Amino acid sequence: MKKLIILFAVFLSGLKISNADIIFTPIASIISNSYEWIFSYEKVLGSRTTINYWGGAGVVFSLIMPSTIPLAGVEIGIEPRYYFNPDSYKKSSLSLYGGFAYMKLLDKFYYNDQYVGFVPGLKYTHKSNFTKNEKYFYEPYVSISIPMYLEIDYGFEVMLPCITFGIRLGIQKLQGKI
Repeated sequence: MKKLIILFAVFLSGLKISNADIIFTPIASIISNSYEWIFSYEKVLGSRTTINYWGGAGVVFSLIMPSTIPLAGVEIGIEPRYYFNPDSYKKSSLSLYGGFAYMKLLDKFYYNDQYVGFVPGLKYTHKSNFTKNEKYFYEPYVSISIPMYLEIDYGFEVMLPCITFGIRLGIQKLQGKI
């Protein structure tokens, strides 16, 4: 078993790996940290299910290689959710998601380091509200995704799955609460 783990680690080190939610960075790291500010429109489908449409901006950092330069960008996404607590549409949920992002290195906005990506994934969240009217929320999450991106000057890449620990802050509209 130990030899298999070592062989797998060597295999991974030879591949190009990214860290991502929908905002992503094509820098070698399989674990990242993401901070996002979003606007969310969530439509109730059932007592435990919703579909969430959102857009916003964020920053992604590598947790394995903290000296790497973070990337910032804008994102839009769609996320069907399953909430574990019926009729609350907050607290813990599990979701699939997919979306598009445009990213740039934070220290090189004057260079042509531009990335456009599509990122599908699976996410576990825990949504809470800042106010009783449920307009403002914060949402820590952990996700696993497979980023696919186009570096404008160099071409298309598909990455290995990566894990992101993140937090979203935002404004939400919840429609059709049962």
